[in-house]
Amino acid sequence: MTAEDATSVPGEDRYRDFPDGFFTRFDEDDDRGFYGEPRLVQHIDDGAIAAVRDLYDELGLYGEVLDLCSSWVSHLARTPQRLVVLGMNALELDQNPQARERVVHDLNSEPALPFADGTVDSLSCMHVLEHVGLGRYGDPVDYDGDRIAAAELARVLAPEGRLLMVVPIGARARIQFNAHRIYEAGQLTAMFEGLELETFTLIPDDAADGDLVTDPSPELLARQRYGCGCFVLRRPAAPR
Repeated sequence: MTAEDATSVPGEDRYRDFPDGFFTRFDEDDDRGFYGEPRLVQHIDDGAIAAVRDLYDELGLYGEVLDLCSSWVSHLARTPQRLVVLGMNALELDQNPQARERVVHDLNSEPALPFADGTVDSLSCMHVLEHVGLGRYGDPVDYDGDRIAAAELARVLAPEGRLLMVVPIGARARIQFNAHRIYEAGQLTAMFEGLELETFTLIPDDAADGDLVTDPSPELLARQRYGCGCFVLRRPAAPR
């Protein structure tokens, strides 16, 4: 999507000040072609993997869990009773030894999740939200793409269900187009209407500040440029 494409939408003017070609990717091919080949790699470093695995263990996510935009590995210390993995490559998902069910789905081109309202007990969304709508994965450029995805996550989460959301955290919110967004801590929680924040844990930029810092201070947050924020949100119980 180019700036010219965006301004052709009636009432749409937020892209108007960008030069022609600003949103053009070097390779405009659909990224389903890129993901057609299995890529059995890790997307975060060993320290972050260990920290997130410990957090999963602490939360006790061992019932029914949906791992969103998953791959050949889910960062769970113990295998849940039923793990559903959703991703773009069937062969990668087949390699996930903890999975009981595998769903091939391109969240970028099809934001609507293939699950009914309020049916997912536990949901893991690890370094996904910050990419949606930036065009990096063949999706149309949409500034609100992450908010649309957030609304879908909230829609499928069951009453008393938990959502573990992992995103980049910084002292100020910014978009590093077209790679990812970096969020302020308060900005992220405000996106999930109807959900309550249960815990917020930070993996700081500087390892000297600790591995997992629960309820980080404003001073620590102010020093972050590309920290890792782990948010646990819960949907309240259904009214009786």
